[in-house]
Amino acid sequence: MTGQVRDKNSSFDDDTYKIAYAERKNYFNVRLHYGGELIGNPNFSYEGGKVEVFDYCDADTFKLDSIDVWAFRVGLHYGDFAACVYKHLEIDWFNGLFPLKSGKNVTQFVVFTEKVKFIDVYFIKADNTDLLRDGG
Repeated sequence: MTGQVRDKNSSFDDDTYKIAYAERKNYFNVRLHYGGELIGNPNFSYEGGKVEVFDYCDADTFKLDSIDVWAFRVGLHYGDFAACVYKHLEIDWFNGLFPLKSGKNVTQFVVFTEKVKFIDVYFIKADNTDLLRDGG
């Protein structure tokens, strides 16, 4: 399951989900950043754009196609982004962005969700991938 978009008026917060996920080890949340720009070198940040939160993402059923579902749900179309990356919370921006572009990447991502239940995922525009270590 790719999760459900959190209602902007929801009274739930991240702490509420931490309690809910204590018994559902395979669930995680994604803060999906899109429409902004990756800027800076070497001190990176993602500026502008929008953020949608996806709750109840299921690591057991997550696959590469799930990224396309996220894009569709926030109104993105093929060509609106060139790369999808996630940010490791304990590593700096330059070294802490990891691609989601292959089955192997997705497997690594799913392992990451076992430890981290709230993950920042970024859609990167085509003209912005030169800042990524491997081009996204």
